[in-house]
Amino acid sequence: MTQRGSRLLRERSARSREGVGSLRAALTEHVLSEVPAVVYTCDPRAPYPTTFITDNVLDEFGYSGAAVLADAEFWMDRIEPADCDMVREGLANLGESPVSLEYRFRCGDGTLRWLRDTVKLVRGASGEPEEIVGCAVDITDGKEVEERLAGAQAELEERVKELTEVNERLRREIMERKGTEARLRSITDNAPSYIIQVSRDGTMRFINRTLDYLSREEVVGSSVYDWQPPQYHERVRAALRQVFETGEPTTYEVEAAGEKPGTSAWYSSRVAPVFLDGEVESAIMIAVDISEQKKAEQFEKRIRDLQHEIEHATRLSTVGEMSASIAHELNQPLAAIVHYSGACFELLSSAQNLPRDVLRDNLDAASKQALRAGDIIKRLRAYTSKRDPHRSTLDINEAVTQVLPLLELERRIRAVPVELELDRTAPLVLADRIQLQQVLINLIRNAMEATEERGAAEPSVRVETASVAGGRVRVSVSDDGPGLPDADPQGVFEPFFTTKAGGMGLGLTIAKSIVEGSSGTLGARNGESGGAIFWFELPGPESG
Repeated sequence: MTQRGSRLLRERSARSREGVGSLRAALTEHVLSEVPAVVYTCDPRAPYPTTFITDNVLDEFGYSGAAVLADAEFWMDRIEPADCDMVREGLANLGESPVSLEYRFRCGDGTLRWLRDTVKLVRGASGEPEEIVGCAVDITDGKEVEERLAGAQAELEERVKELTEVNERLRREIMERKGTEARLRSITDNAPSYIIQVSRDGTMRFINRTLDYLSREEVVGSSVYDWQPPQYHERVRAALRQVFETGEPTTYEVEAAGEKPGTSAWYSSRVAPVFLDGEVESAIMIAVDISEQKKAEQFEKRIRDLQHEIEHATRLSTVGEMSASIAHELNQPLAAIVHYSGACFELLSSAQNLPRDVLRDNLDAASKQALRAGDIIKRLRAYTSKRDPHRSTLDINEAVTQVLPLLELERRIRAVPVELELDRTAPLVLADRIQLQQVLINLIRNAMEATEERGAAEPSVRVETASVAGGRVRVSVSDDGPGLPDADPQGVFEPFFTTKAGGMGLGLTIAKSIVEGSSGTLGARNGESGGAIFWFELPGPESG
């Protein structure tokens, strides 16, 4: 039996002796402790010492309730200093309506988490401020999702806002009516989540609310399996088995009926035990609708798939432009094979005593040239293959020298030499070789085009590698072109930005995505003596 179960039994026994408690009261209080929010009261005067706090503060924020209550400035001391003035001002100016404060809070494990703290001033019978009641919710994950998908999550944000408002109303009721069964029942009735009490066999003994088209009478007494698709039954059985056999809570996800007839929704269900006399008497299921989160995940996956398609199309386009160079490169080993083979034929046709050493040397040379031609084809196939990114350790200098032959014909046509300054002591990097080659080809080709556009007297493109701090490697590509826009040099990385006639404006955007996908950074600036410098940094195997 867990400590939480023992505490609930002692509290329920005390309430029974006073004629107030019941199994439902204990059950609902347990639900309150399972809701992912910390409810507290504090003195309405600075420094606002905490006078009551729910036990789940240990699970949510890593501090025991006793530690919070023992220190008058415990809570304020752990608010991020930059947010303290805002919090103090909000608490000092509380009126009749509740106020929601968002601030960063240092948890027991040292992490800094974002909290949404809904606070309300409660006045005594004489009208004087008596206490502040609050409900603190960890919203760190929501903040991160909001930052990543701000432009595409308007519908999700509206839903989160509605759920937050419902939660705020619910928690205000908890603090205003604490101590009575009616208040606790009101909490469950108005919760935005589904709260269900089930027996070991899955029979539903209580539900706080149902779907719009069902009544409680239709649901209570039925089996939880009746309301979930068959493919999820084993998942539900495993969760109930764990709770009843070990007394440990668990979570699972299912897709089940939605609010409207004929619709479906995704739910995340937390299953926790309810103890009675040291045994698991029943289980509580708290099901939260996570459909919007699932939509966001699917949206991100579609974006990633589209990016891979664009990257592949870009590589195919690049291959088309490099075809003449590849043909030129293949012509050399093929011509050599013909030459050595012809020499062998002449020897076989004319010599009375075959010079075996000469014949062997010619055949060996022809074999090497055939392998060279095969390597060229293999390199081309690898570059054009459509596959998922595969990060591995590789030599950045080797990657640079490997792409130069692919640009050789274009370099000759444009008459722009490419100078190399390679740091032979640079560590290995962690990246996808083909994607890295795509980035290098894009940057070097852009540099040659910019240099040719300006028409410098002695044009050149310079590629440098160098070790930088943190075990990282920097690659810089500089040109003698017209340079970047002074107003916004980084604007060249925006999608569809281009200065080329007929250009799509996606090359640098894709390059930036590839580098950042390898935990690297890509940037650009104007050179001191003109032209532009594009650079990117990649981590080594240990730092990546």
